[in-house]
Amino acid sequence: MYDLLNQLDSLLVQMELLRKKQFRFHEALIVEYDVGAKFKIERELESLDTEQKRVAQLLSKVENKIEDIVRTNAKNNSEEENKKLEKSTQVLEIADKDYEETGDTIFEIIGFDLGHGETAISRTTSHTSLPPQKLDLIDGRSSILTAISLDATRGILIGDDAYCHRNNESLEIFFKSPYLSIPENSESLKLFVYKCFKLLSSSGKINNDKNTNVYVGVPSGWTLDDREEYESILKDAGLRNVTVIPESRAAFLEAKESGALHETASKLIDSVLIIDIGSSTTDFTIVKSYEEKPLDFGYNKLGSGLIDLSIFNLTLNKYANIDDSFNHIFDENSEIKSRCLLKCRQVKEKYFSKNDESFWIDRPCAESERVLGVHHFDIDIYKSDMDEILSSPIDDLDGQSWPDAFRNALSECKEYVEYEKPNLVMLTGGGSRMNFIYEICKEMFPGSLVKVGLEPHLTISRGLSIAGRTDFKVNAFRHEIEAFLSSESLEKVVEDEFSSLYSSVAKSLFDQCVEVSLDSFQKWSSGELSTLRNMEEEIISTVDVLVREKGELIFLDDIVQWVESLVQKIDVLTSDICKKYSIPKKYLSIPITPSAVELDGKSFEDVIKPGSSVTGAAGSIVGWLAGIVSGGLLVAVGVMLTGGIAGALYEVVSWIVSIVAGLGAASAGIFTGVKLTGSLDRKIRDSVVPVPLRKKMISTAGVVKMLEKQRTDIEKDLFQAIEKDFSSTNKKVEVLNALRENLNERADDACILVM
Repeated sequence: MYDLLNQLDSLLVQMELLRKKQFRFHEALIVEYDVGAKFKIERELESLDTEQKRVAQLLSKVENKIEDIVRTNAKNNSEEENKKLEKSTQVLEIADKDYEETGDTIFEIIGFDLGHGETAISRTTSHTSLPPQKLDLIDGRSSILTAISLDATRGILIGDDAYCHRNNESLEIFFKSPYLSIPENSESLKLFVYKCFKLLSSSGKINNDKNTNVYVGVPSGWTLDDREEYESILKDAGLRNVTVIPESRAAFLEAKESGALHETASKLIDSVLIIDIGSSTTDFTIVKSYEEKPLDFGYNKLGSGLIDLSIFNLTLNKYANIDDSFNHIFDENSEIKSRCLLKCRQVKEKYFSKNDESFWIDRPCAESERVLGVHHFDIDIYKSDMDEILSSPIDDLDGQSWPDAFRNALSECKEYVEYEKPNLVMLTGGGSRMNFIYEICKEMFPGSLVKVGLEPHLTISRGLSIAGRTDFKVNAFRHEIEAFLSSESLEKVVEDEFSSLYSSVAKSLFDQCVEVSLDSFQKWSSGELSTLRNMEEEIISTVDVLVREKGELIFLDDIVQWVESLVQKIDVLTSDICKKYSIPKKYLSIPITPSAVELDGKSFEDVIKPGSSVTGAAGSIVGWLAGIVSGGLLVAVGVMLTGGIAGALYEVVSWIVSIVAGLGAASAGIFTGVKLTGSLDRKIRDSVVPVPLRKKMISTAGVVKMLEKQRTDIEKDLFQAIEKDFSSTNKKVEVLNALRENLNERADDACILVM
């Protein structure tokens, strides 16, 4: 397998070198006028075409052999071998112990920050909670030059290896751009990606198998078509599971996980502005309450690489007055120009590594590149030179200087609807190390805290790894939430709580009926009401008015306690999910806010507010309660004077009157010595008993005592009537659906907190 991979590497290099030769011959053919010379060029092209077909056939055979081996290995790998392979993935797998062994596949996630000027790669897994691990590609470096060169013997060379390799004419830099239809860009990009992953997998730093998922970032200013074409090239380079996301999202997630957004609670809640200054672009992201909002005006040309070019042009102009040979050399040899540009980049980085730029007032920040073994391209940048560079107009920035263009970009950012004055400005990306960036941000955002990332060159790769891990965990989180919402445990909690609600309201109904009845009894006892029949009619009328017009107030405590108890039991069920995904419990808890405000008519919305999904009568607890009231039902439990409940209430009143009548008749019998009959018991309801005799017949305490003896039977009848009413109107289903909707919405909001 190793030999086949080396053959593949060599054949890819041969194909690219042949393509470059063909390109040069085609260019020569266009400008050549001599017939004989044209004939020779055409013959060379025919020869190259024949050779290219031969290499393509060999390449196809090698690729097929590799695919056969991969398929065979996939079939033969036992579970034990797979476990050994997982163990070889180094320290990050230790973090998987934080999770229960559920048998789920552990996915490898690679954050691939392929930048215009430099590239960094990080790794994590789908089950870990530890920070992503940076991966060293070459010579222990966590970031390398985005550079590639080809050698017929050594194959594909990348990073500093490409820069240091002298005997070639194929050094390519700055090939990451949205202009992917240009073969030089797309082919260089493809080979660079291929080599990066070959180095990592051959050294055992990544698995690079079917469970490997690669997240790659692109500037916010790239179009959807650019992203799709970029993803296609990455897949052609051998990345099986690749996802392309905005670099702004990666910057946000890295800042969130690293704690950069937790300076204080207010700086998280109010507003954070993340500015990512790369080699070729500058992107802006607004963060409010843990939600990122990338601003879509990312500047595709405002990159720190323009300063590299300015240093190069300044140096070239210095030589123009002495020796014009460099212009000719650079025109004829693009790879030599690329080397000198990379030296200019090193000078820029060295210059801005000093916090105090006055260090360069009387000494140069210097580098030198040997050209063709004869010349030396000496780069000497003093502070005065950098001042000139930063104040000079740049054609790619519409004639603005770099600082002015950056300042104008910040002004444009402020004009967006999403913009709010940030409490915190986070600077990231390699360009954020330039001192004047910090100063301009302090100037443009007075009163805001401005911070530079500790390792800005690693921010995006780490953020991309976190994005991949977050996507896997969010998917798992949503799956668990959906399973919970359709579970029997949730239905059982609601069922049990409704039984509790029926009991609570039946008790309150009984107490209210007793209170009203005793008031009417005292009126009858004092002579204000003539007969027990009058008392019965007043009790029924008063209870009817009471439950219809003031039911919300009467049963408010029952309702609040019921909902609070229901929410607490749901919280117990969701607590394990919250713990597993590091989400504070409050984010999956339905907030219940009892209010002391006086009810406006029969509206219930100012009394209980069960959360954001409660918006009206359809599918919400509050709306449902309000609907019950407006429909003639008593709030929350069907204290409804229609159907079964109305009958139950009438029975309560009848029992009360019967108790009074029975006690009164018994007393009358004692006083008169006459034995009571059923007829007399019925007649006494319509009799006008003398007032003095009424007080001797029965006391208020006696009525209460007899009612309490009947409480169990009366409340049982009320319970059954309420339960029957609710079963016939599917109120349990409405409440269950309302809870599911609310929890779904809260789960959506909580996804951003999954870690």
